[in-house]
Amino acid sequence: MPHEFVQYGLSCLEKFAALGDSCAKVTRERIRVVAAGGDGTVGWILGCLGELKKQGREPVPPTGIIPLGTGNDLSRSFGWVSFYL
Repeated sequence: MPHEFVQYGLSCLEKFAALGDSCAKVTRERIRVVAAGGDGTVGWILGCLGELKKQGREPVPPTGIIPLGTGNDLSRSFGWVSFYL
């Protein structure tokens, strides 16, 4: 679940980085998120990442979106092309 990852996974990296773990620091700085799903899934993940911004937990990981939902309202509103196989 994205919420648990944001709260637990990133906080573990942040704690280890604060203790001097250079690998945890680099991982926290370079982590990326890919949201693959429908509008609800993408909105949920982006909302969780938005909480990082509110909490001042920078950097907020760059996020890629793979629109896989049935409606694809998000991709349509951004003018992304959707391919149906």
